Amino acid sequence: MSTTPAESAENPDPQALVRRLGELSRLNLAPEEVRATAPHLERILEAFQELEQAQLDEEPPETIAAPGAGRQDTATPSLAPDRLLCNAPERIENFYGVPKTIGGPA
Repeated sequence: MSTTPAESAENPDPQALVRRLGELSRLNLAPEEVRATAPHLERILEAFQELEQAQLDEEPPETIAAPGAGRQDTATPSLAPDRLLCNAPERIENFYGVPKTIGGPA
């Protein structure tokens, strides 16, 4: 029995998806990593399929705000730079020093 493109898109091979995600993420996944990860990805995708089926148009919007959601938006003093940066691995004036991650070495 052959599958249509729509059927294969709805029920993709989880190991093939893990391999493809690995390629897109530039990860070298060993076959055992693909096999171990595939069931987790499959459960995640099943959860998203369940969410897609929820009939949200019929549900009323939330009427009770979460605790603290209605607090006043008032300005408060910030911490002093010395206090904020006391545990920074590297400090450059009043900023965190971090390694350059885009474009090669600094």
